[in-house]
Amino acid sequence: MLTNPNYVKALQTNPSPQLLQAYWRSHLYSCNILHASREFLGLGERANFASHAHMLYHIVLFIKGENEVSYLDKPRICRPGTLIISGPGEMHNFFKRKSGEVTYLEVTFEYRRGEELLRLPFHEVLALLTGSSLPFVKYPVELDEGAWPQLATRMTALIEVMSAGLPHSVFSGHVILSDICGMLARSVYMANKPEATGLAARLENVRRAIESNYGQALGIEDLASMAQVSTGYFCREFKRAFGITPIGYLLQCRIAAARSLLLSTRMSCREIGMRVGFADEYYFSRVFKKMAGVSPVSYRRQSTACAQSTPISSLPK
Repeated sequence: MLTNPNYVKALQTNPSPQLLQAYWRSHLYSCNILHASREFLGLGERANFASHAHMLYHIVLFIKGENEVSYLDKPRICRPGTLIISGPGEMHNFFKRKSGEVTYLEVTFEYRRGEELLRLPFHEVLALLTGSSLPFVKYPVELDEGAWPQLATRMTALIEVMSAGLPHSVFSGHVILSDICGMLARSVYMANKPEATGLAARLENVRRAIESNYGQALGIEDLASMAQVSTGYFCREFKRAFGITPIGYLLQCRIAAARSLLLSTRMSCREIGMRVGFADEYYFSRVFKKMAGVSPVSYRRQSTACAQSTPISSLPK
């Protein structure tokens, strides 16, 4: 275990396939972990700068001591188990405001597409990653004694992995951050969400089945059978529940996967089409162009040209 681990993004690396990519308005945004550390503020240390905001995301978990910090320009009590997640444009200052000691874990990251930074609130980013509609949560949140030590363990692992600076550190860090996002989704955003019952639950199961098996041949009869209703009733209720037809949703999942493969692999368009469930290369190309606005070949060419012309920016201060 590292004695005093601290990570700051310094290496200039080429774009590479990674976890935690998010699609927003037909664009792909990639996650960059910028900073990860364990911060200890002693007796004599006080807030030494004013509250500020930027286009980044902070996950901050207090693990020792009790004090005050500033979030959304208001004093907030922090104690072991207090969680604050700050998003783009949200005023904050996590230095303690009173005498005493406090220790917290912090992970800072951004979502970027070239020079453009994603500005969505954290719960909306998490919704893009999980595929579930998640509610707005007002921070700070006090995690229970069973939840926050587990979160602290994963955040500490992320800090140590990123601080090690090994060739696989960035990949491993993204794996751990993905775990952290899953923990937050379950313990914070879904904790009080009632379980769906009856037809609603079966439709949700069908939706998840489509997401997991979009590369297979899925017919309306098969999907309706999973929902235990007739095909006509299934199509009407699926669209009522999710705002899109079952086949439309299946094609949406396939094209989303195809976009990712076009950006992250050297597979041919024919291979990608088959991988995501299209037996006919020309049908794949027509559907892709209809949904993405350009052909698969043009999409890959434009995305590659954009990545090669984008300078790597330094870490925001």
